Amino acid sequence: MRILFLGGNIAKDLADWLYNNGEEVVYIERRINIEDVKRISPEFIISYNYKYIIPKDIIDYVNGKAINMHISYLPYNRGSHPNVWSFLEDTPKGVTIHYIDEGIDTGDI
Repeated sequence: MRILFLGGNIAKDLADWLYNNGEEVVYIERRINIEDVKRISPEFIISYNYKYIIPKDIIDYVNGKAINMHISYLPYNRGSHPNVWSFLEDTPKGVTIHYIDEGIDTGDI
């Protein structure tokens, strides 16, 4: 499967693991646009520790086949650095994998 893996920092290890297990992975840390996605033509998008919001036209291009791995127990602590806020605000702690939609960490879990 051709996967567009959007990440930063610690995400590269997971992208490499997918590649080493037979997936075709294109790893990008910079902000992407629809032209990038059309050129890559992914079957699926994975976002992990990616610091940019993925635009609706990109989500639509892959027919909603895009997930985000979020290091908090949603709906608590949406956005960046969620694990820190779970301790500072004493909210539930955990990890969530959800579909990407137009909102910020609001897609179906």
